[in-house]
Amino acid sequence: MRAQLVDAALWADVRVAGSLEGCDLVNRLATRAGFFIICAEPLAALAGACVARGRLSPPMWAIGPYAALFIATSAATVSAPASLYSPVCGAPQQTSLSSATAMLGQGSSAFARIDEPRVCSIVTPQGHILYGGLDTLYTFPLTVLDNPVVERSCLGPNADAIVPVRGTPDIPMLLRIGYLAAIALPFLILGQPRSCGIAHAGILAASWMSALGSDSFASMWCFAAVAQSALMLLDPVLWPDERHADGVTVLSEPSAPASPAPHGGAGGGSKRNFALYRNVAEQTGTSSFDAIVIGSGIGGLTCAGLLAKAGKRVCVLEQHYRPGGCTHSFTEVGPKGLRGDSNDSGIHYVGAIDNVQALLKPLQTYEVAWAPMGNEANNFTYDAFDLGDGRGLVLYSRGFAAVERALAERWPEERKGIRAYFEEVQRVSEGTDALVLAKLVPQWLPFADRIRVALLAKAETLAQRTATEAVSQYVEDPALRAILSAGQMIDWNLVPSKVSFLVAAGMANYYRDGGFYPVGGSNRIVDSMLPPIRDAGGGVFCKARVDTVLIDDPTNAAVGVRLCGSGEEIRAPIVIAGCGFDPVFRSLLPQSALMRAGLDPEHDEESPFLRLQPSHSHVCCYVSLDGPSEAFDLAPHNVHSFAGLADHAFDVSELQNSYYCDPLANFDEALVTITSPSAKDPEYPFADRSNVIMLAEGRFEDWEHLQDALGDAGPNPHGRRSQEYTEFKRAFEPLFLSRLYKRFPRRA
Repeated sequence: MRAQLVDAALWADVRVAGSLEGCDLVNRLATRAGFFIICAEPLAALAGACVARGRLSPPMWAIGPYAALFIATSAATVSAPASLYSPVCGAPQQTSLSSATAMLGQGSSAFARIDEPRVCSIVTPQGHILYGGLDTLYTFPLTVLDNPVVERSCLGPNADAIVPVRGTPDIPMLLRIGYLAAIALPFLILGQPRSCGIAHAGILAASWMSALGSDSFASMWCFAAVAQSALMLLDPVLWPDERHADGVTVLSEPSAPASPAPHGGAGGGSKRNFALYRNVAEQTGTSSFDAIVIGSGIGGLTCAGLLAKAGKRVCVLEQHYRPGGCTHSFTEVGPKGLRGDSNDSGIHYVGAIDNVQALLKPLQTYEVAWAPMGNEANNFTYDAFDLGDGRGLVLYSRGFAAVERALAERWPEERKGIRAYFEEVQRVSEGTDALVLAKLVPQWLPFADRIRVALLAKAETLAQRTATEAVSQYVEDPALRAILSAGQMIDWNLVPSKVSFLVAAGMANYYRDGGFYPVGGSNRIVDSMLPPIRDAGGGVFCKARVDTVLIDDPTNAAVGVRLCGSGEEIRAPIVIAGCGFDPVFRSLLPQSALMRAGLDPEHDEESPFLRLQPSHSHVCCYVSLDGPSEAFDLAPHNVHSFAGLADHAFDVSELQNSYYCDPLANFDEALVTITSPSAKDPEYPFADRSNVIMLAEGRFEDWEHLQDALGDAGPNPHGRRSQEYTEFKRAFEPLFLSRLYKRFPRRA
């Protein structure tokens, strides 16, 4: 609309002055306004797309390229008045080289001189407005894809005053392509739903492409803006069930994929895409593959799937009896004869759903449906917090604006600090972007190492403060500090006085658009990823525990693995460990190979073996209930219960440290998260049954004394734990149930 107003002002000037070639004040002002609007258009598109997605600021990686595009437009232009030039300068026109160059001027400086007849528009022979067409020329490097139509020079009588200018008065092709990409990409990447983003980007591309070969480019630019605005008005009609009032995608009422349920478990289905290990050579006809992946968690399966897409035969080895790692679900909980409740081992909810779907889709045989947690009535609440103060739950719903409102209602005196805190969350989340980008920098890129170091330095700078330190800068109330610094602590398991604020901020940002649950259970994710690995000639083998990685001594390179129990050796030129640092470097790799690589795990103080500490895990309780979720008031959101927080002056670090001292004795006051797969899954397979999962922190130190208490377990210890191990686990059972009954006292 602003560009149309500029054009209207110029056409009005034509009617008054007869033409634009006089370069009057109206022409100069309108042309500068038009140039500014054009230059700002990509930044406006980026900002608008970010606001539509709930971001408070554009991502860090985008700001530099967009700013460079803005600067390049003026830096590669010159003001070159035609009156300054003739094939041979006569005496009246003769000028020195220095004064002629000064009269030319860069576009950026000429823009500032409104008092001079420079930077003016004209009407082209085809009857279109051409911003700056009277005297402004785009020059190298923007003209590399053009054949410049203007080549002016002034040659004095003694050939001592030469000012050559070669360029084009029309918008160069390279700049047109750059602007198209810069304006369309935010809608294509951030537009939701995906089809809506594609439609908006498509209108822009089609409009711009139609004008690439003419001088009506600016006019078509305006047409594209009008067409896109019309499409925005039609968005609620074209995508009525997929857009929320705040413009965020709502995956309501998802439908099940037309594919078998996972692994023949809950929900039916009989085809399995993995094999229980007997002998890989006998099962596949070979003991040699293009690659071996140890561990079938989401990282291992993603890596194997990408290799399979590249035509590689991949052997995935998993020591558990089911693939998927923390992505798998199981059905062993429930009364004898009624087992089948689907319980998640790790995926209780996910955020950033658009990114999750985009990353998984290329590796899946079918697209998994995701159900939003909560509903429209509660603005899709995904997390609820009980701070142990008797004041009821604090709810986190979709969008930072909704979270800010909920917190401000409870703590109205902290409204300004709450707003500032979430702005800081957005800013600090750039650190996680930098970490990801550092891993994506290709080695062949010039200065790749320097770019990588700069990105990691950015992340390190933003990671210096703890969550407690950062939150304390913005709010004063101790209960509010607790929820902001540690409300979602169950997702990272480290007290706020020790965890980096980058982690806490990243988690809040991750769930900004709400929480989502895989329809049909998390096994659907695993099941969708296994067939491509098998179809490429590879396989996923469970109960196949690796004993050691085989090393070629002369090169110190991994060449295969040896399995526990059978001793079978499987060979491959690529061996990838997807099972974590500790098992790889403490168990699977021979000590001799580590020493040859310069790693001394026992004596080098800088060794990662001595510096890295075990992270906190979870103690989980799985409860099967007779009756539907509604009978127990189970809701499709998580409840983070800090039962004893008020007794510890709302200091989460003190609360959890007390729990660490004696987990069983102090369990009643510690953090426990309660979630219900049956309430979150719209296609839970049992209409008359439901279930609950509860999670508390589990430290390695508390279970280390049971590390060797497995009895005669052999290579696959499942179901063959010692009595000591079983009794320690059972001691947690009444503690979990007591918390469940307090939070959900209703019984069917």
